[in-house]
Amino acid sequence: MLERQNAKIDPSGSVLHKFKKRGQLIFEAEKVSEDAVTELALELGAEDVRNEGDSIVVLTEPSTFFEIKEAFEKKGLKAEIAEVAMLPELTVEVAAKDAESIGKLVSQLEEHDDVLNVYTNHEAPAEEEA
Repeated sequence: MLERQNAKIDPSGSVLHKFKKRGQLIFEAEKVSEDAVTELALELGAEDVRNEGDSIVVLTEPSTFFEIKEAFEKKGLKAEIAEVAMLPELTVEVAAKDAESIGKLVSQLEEHDDVLNVYTNHEAPAEEEA
């Protein structure tokens, strides 16, 4: 599968330092107030709050994830996505052609029965405005 997508596996643990295990709560920006999310996140001791255009992302330590998630839900703020995952420390922007190839490979890996999780640090190029 990797060879067909012109990819290879690095030795075990060789890229682990590029990712950090974090809890993340992702809210749709249209459905929640950024100020309310930020205020509650700070009050609860969340690690970071990021406005990413269409979404507001709250990052937590894995050990406090469930406590913070439940506190948000008690305040009526339910995240669209709530998970503990390996998130990249830095992202790398790739060319559109490469982003397409990576997307295909990630899809194939996620569908494979023996694969539990797939994490990537690539970022698709920003769409050029006409």
